Amino acid sequence: MVFRRLYFTLCFFTVFQSQAQEQSEALAKQFKKYEATRAKLLDSVIDQSRHLKREQWDQSLSADMEIDEEALRKKQNAEIKAAAQKALADSKNIYGIEIDKFRASPEKVKSFCKKIPKGGMLHVHADGTMDRQTVTELLEEANPEVYGPELLQRVEDNGFAVYQNEKEYLQSLTPSTPYSELASPNPLRELFFLPQQPYSHDFSRFMAFFFIKGIIYKGEMRYNDVTEKIYRDFLKRAQKNRVLYIEISDAQLKPKASSIKKLKKLAAIGEEFGVTVRWNISFYRNIDAKTNEEKMKKWLDYLRENPTEFIRGIDFIADESTNPALEKGQGIYAQAYHGASQGLPLHRTMHSGELGHEKNVRDAMIMGVERVGRSE
Repeated sequence: MVFRRLYFTLCFFTVFQSQAQEQSEALAKQFKKYEATRAKLLDSVIDQSRHLKREQWDQSLSADMEIDEEALRKKQNAEIKAAAQKALADSKNIYGIEIDKFRASPEKVKSFCKKIPKGGMLHVHADGTMDRQTVTELLEEANPEVYGPELLQRVEDNGFAVYQNEKEYLQSLTPSTPYSELASPNPLRELFFLPQQPYSHDFSRFMAFFFIKGIIYKGEMRYNDVTEKIYRDFLKRAQKNRVLYIEISDAQLKPKASSIKKLKKLAAIGEEFGVTVRWNISFYRNIDAKTNEEKMKKWLDYLRENPTEFIRGIDFIADESTNPALEKGQGIYAQAYHGASQGLPLHRTMHSGELGHEKNVRDAMIMGVERVGRSE
């Protein structure tokens, strides 16, 4: 009986090992397909000046054999668990931090998180860093003319929306009135933030902010003054929270000396607070793919002649639900990837996985993206 059990155990182990080997081989083949597909993309975009179509892309990536997703997920979960255990052990053995001793105390956790130096913030949009104090001060200093229906139309014309009570408030702001003369200015300030209720928001309300915030740039303050105040207030808070490094995505940058001069000035503000600030050139994904590719080429030409420490990489931003990674971003990322191989090491990040098809994350990584932002 003992030998029979041992025999069946060995058989099971042999079958399990064989299946695991098959899955590993299938994955290895698939990863080679990813590399081959990236090479095909580079050949198409760089050498032939044409973009790959979705059918060509998916055909190149089709699996030769079925991959057991459940087994793969178990393997990944095991690797995550092992990495977490190693991190806990390293915290104790290398850095002398025994997290379990204070994890049960919310106050101790809060104190620890406040005191510990933060490596960095790698996904920042400057306008999105404003708190209520900064917004209030900007509105008071800029004192813009506010015409609610125009603000609302700007939001809705771009396909986004605010909540019904916010819509009614904007519709009530007539005629055009300076901010300082508004009877109830606080609801206008609150449009710069997501309401506390509901707890979760549609992406449309999030995007509405980017069309409302423009009013602070149209008042009595100059554009650069507004920008510098936003940066200074944010960097002051970053210093307080012991943040050491920040990467900011900026779609307004142009391949000109004036843009680099502006970044140098803003980086100097960061140095005042002990924070290193660098930038990623952002591309709007709702812009024509070829137009964005030409912009990328101009940036590469500029940076070849004018290397700078202030620009670290590129980013691809805005609503991905109707602007997929492959169809809208391949020209940008193929050019950037090729540029990196030619001595222009622009790092590559992308907003991917928050909306649209799940293939966007896979496609982004095959296209050469090193870091995925906002993936859910």
